[in-house]
Amino acid sequence: MNKSINGYTVTINCDEFDKNLPRFPIDLLENEIYERIDHRKLTTPNLLEILHSVFKEKKCFYPSVLLIELVHIFKKIQSYEIINMENGLEIYCEDKTNYDIQQIRGEVEFILKQKLIFTYFYSGKLNIKEVEAYLRAFNDMFDDWCERFDSGASLYEYLNRHLPMNREEYENTYRSKMEYLLKIVQEEFKNRLIENL
Repeated sequence: MNKSINGYTVTINCDEFDKNLPRFPIDLLENEIYERIDHRKLTTPNLLEILHSVFKEKKCFYPSVLLIELVHIFKKIQSYEIINMENGLEIYCEDKTNYDIQQIRGEVEFILKQKLIFTYFYSGKLNIKEVEAYLRAFNDMFDDWCERFDSGASLYEYLNRHLPMNREEYENTYRSKMEYLLKIVQEEFKNRLIENL
């Protein structure tokens, strides 16, 4: 790491690079790093190893990046700890304690309850039995996400465990609500995990 007029820079020590080469474009650097990442290994040491390999391979650019830009790239990439799946998301939490995850989960569950009560129950769109079924269905889903377990269950199957119905009834009455609530809880999980990076 060196200090320049623009701030601290991260550079690999290598005499084979011409100092007159153009600086590595930040967008290209981010893309190169992202293409090489293993989503299960998003720790800073792993990302630094990838950065080094990118610098070594792309010899048409000078192997240097401003520290502040590198931090931004790493934080952005680490936000991919949440990997969108067909019906939910999987949470990779190597640097987070169970307490952290349970705290985030509790906050998301509270928002879900508010949505169900104020948006659907008080307006008469769902009765109390249906609200409870939605809460239990999402609780099952949260268990799977936090345990990194892909049950293969669809949204219909999650809800049907607690509110038995046929597929047609689900499509006509419950599907849109389930998908809307899923988007909300995914976004809330993502935002809270990014805040805690």
